[in-house]
Order: sequence, then C-alpha cells, then structure tokens
Amino acid sequence: MSNCNNCESSLKLVDSLQQELKLKNQQLERLTLDLQALNQKYVAEIERVGNIQHEKDLVEHELEDLSRKLFEEANEMVAVEKRARYQLENELKLTQEHLIAEKTQLHELRLRLLSTDRHHSVIHNKKRKSKAKSMPALAAKKQPGGSFDDVQLDLFREFVETSSTKQLTMKKINQTDFMKHCLSEDIEPCLRFGSQSKLSTKKMIESFSRQTCFIEIASDAAAVVQQQSTNIWNKKNKGCCSACGRSTVSTANNYQFRLDENDHWLLIDKYCRDRIVAVCDFFVFIRNIQLGLYSDRSIQDLYSENIRLRLQIFYSRMGANNNSNNNKNESVVNEDDDDEEYISDNNNNSLIK
Repeated sequence: MSNCNNCESSLKLVDSLQQELKLKNQQLERLTLDLQALNQKYVAEIERVGNIQHEKDLVEHELEDLSRKLFEEANEMVAVEKRARYQLENELKLTQEHLIAEKTQLHELRLRLLSTDRHHSVIHNKKRKSKAKSMPALAAKKQPGGSFDDVQLDLFREFVETSSTKQLTMKKINQTDFMKHCLSEDIEPCLRFGSQSKLSTKKMIESFSRQTCFIEIASDAAAVVQQQSTNIWNKKNKGCCSACGRSTVSTANNYQFRLDENDHWLLIDKYCRDRIVAVCDFFVFIRNIQLGLYSDRSIQDLYSENIRLRLQIFYSRMGANNNSNNNKNESVVNEDDDDEEYISDNNNNSLIK
C-alpha cells in the first residue's frame, strides 16, 4: 500500500516536472523566436548603418570634390581678374602716353598754324593795302573827314563781337542780321548767273561757308572731258560756261570749278571765276573773324575791309573787276595771291590756283 502511494506521488511529480519542462520548452521556443527576430533586426540595422555610412562617405567625397573645384575656380577667377587688370592698366598707360603725344603734336600744330596765320595775315594786309589803292571810292572813305553809316557800323560791330566770342557755326553766322543783309544785297545777286546757269546759288553759298570749293586754270584735257560728259546740259551747251551759259572763246582763258572733291569739274569763264573768287574772299574774311584772327584790328579797319570786299563783289558782278583787265601773266599772279588768302583760314579746305 505504501508502495502505491509512492508511485502515485512519483507519477504526480513526473507529471508536474513534464509540465514544467513543457513550459520551459515553450519559453525556450519563444525566446529562440525572439532571439531570431532580434538577430534579424540587428542584421537589418547593421546593413542600414552600413548604407548610411556609405552614403556619408559619398557625400563627404562629393563635398571634398566640390570644395576643391570651387577653390580652383575661385583661384582661376582671381588669376583672370589679375591678368585683365594688368592688361587694362597697360592699355591705360599706353593710352595716356598716346594722349600726351597727341596733345603735344596738337600744341605744336597750333603753334605752326598760328605762325602761318600771322604770316598770311601780314601778306593779306599788304594785299589789302595795295588793292585799296585801286579803289578810289574806298580810299576816299579812309581819308580824314570820311565817315561810315553808324547803323551799318553798329550792326557790323555786333556781328564781330557775337561771332568771335560765342564761336558760332557758319550756319548760325549766316542767320545773323549782318550776314542776311550781305547775302541778300551782295552775295546772292553776285551768284545768280542767269537761267542757263548750271550752278545752284544756295548750294554754292553752303559750300563757300564750309570753304570746300576748288578753282584752277582749265586744261585742254579738262575741257574735252566736260564736252564728252553724258550730262544733258553739257550735250546741249558744249563749250559754254557752266555758270552763265555763255560760249567760251579760248580754253587758255577758262577755268574749271567744283564745289567738292567728289564733284565733276565744270568749265567757267574768267568773269564768272572773278565773281566766285570775290564771294570766296568775303567768306574767308568772315571765317577769320569767327576764328578771332583779327583781334588786333579795330572795328573801323575791319569794316573798311568788309566794304572793300563787298565792293569787289559788286565790281566782279558788273564785270568791272580790276583783275579782269590784267593780261594772262598778271592773271596767274593774282590767282596765286588768292590762294594765299584762302590758306590764311585755319579750317580752310578751299583751293584756288
């Protein structure tokens, strides 16, 4: 009986132990599963950390490359800026040296022009005095007791003061009261050559204001060239003066004329040439007043010169210019004299030979 009780107690003990073992096994299995899950998480975390580290390394490498490139570009920009600045400084230095040289040459040129102007002004004064002897009407004005029109003299004085002080352009000078009077009373009538004229009065005045006209003795070749021109006027008027349309007698006593270097030469006779030269002389006188070359002369003296030149315009328009009565040799000498008068202008481009 006692053995049965021991067996039962042993069975119970075995059953309890088996249950505990079963529980332990179940706990062990759960722990094993938990361990496996943790292991998987651990492995996944290690992989994620590795990926992050790899990405970090890539970013750091890219950052290093970017920083290196930025420094290289910055250094290159600084070097380019230094080279450009060095080149600009050299160019500025060369430009300044060139400017100084140009200023020096300009100063020397001004001195030469001033000396030339003074020389030709002396020559012009000598001519004026010699020509004044051949004009009794003007000479009488200069005699003691002679007088000028006060209104005209005041108008001329105002013109001289305005032109020399304000440095007006020739276009504005031609719009002054004095020049309007001279243009309407003397210059325009002198440049009207008739209905057969090939020359425009307005265009001639504009050219004379700029002083770009050319006059020289016409050669036989120049006459032939004009006669062979396809121009309708020349076909209908062969051998005629381009200004007045009159027939020319001898090419040895004719001249060729043009307003600009690009224009064709036009044949004119000596009387029309004298009219053009007289107007050109007057415009040279006006230009010299504008440039202040007569600052050492009195208003009365300049006004007398103005009267002489306008009187010369009148004589040439009437065909009574003293130069027209000279022989051929004297004509050549007078032409050279006229050339010197034109050179007396600083901005002169006109050539009369």
